[in-house]
Amino acid sequence: MAEYTIEKDGTLTIGSIFELRDGFFDLSPLIQNCKVQNCTLRFENEGITIKPGDYDADLGLRAQLTTYSMISAYPQAAIDYTRYCFGLADKKKDPNAV
Repeated sequence: MAEYTIEKDGTLTIGSIFELRDGFFDLSPLIQNCKVQNCTLRFENEGITIKPGDYDADLGLRAQLTTYSMISAYPQAAIDYTRYCFGLADKKKDPNAV
């Protein structure tokens, strides 16, 4: 896991979840360490702020963070999804598309 300075009762801001080298394996301990220090964790790119205890209480937040960390671990999934979305957009432009 990358080294971050977690200040007690402070806020740790990280540019993106995608900066974590090992996805969920870095994210989970980071969230736990912030919780222990009563530190708010913020990911700027994703617009996600995790206040101490939020991760435990908010199932939607956990699902969102899990999804991002899985994409981080397997970026091809993001590429495939983006290609799929652009394909749908192209079909909507062409009324004869199947």
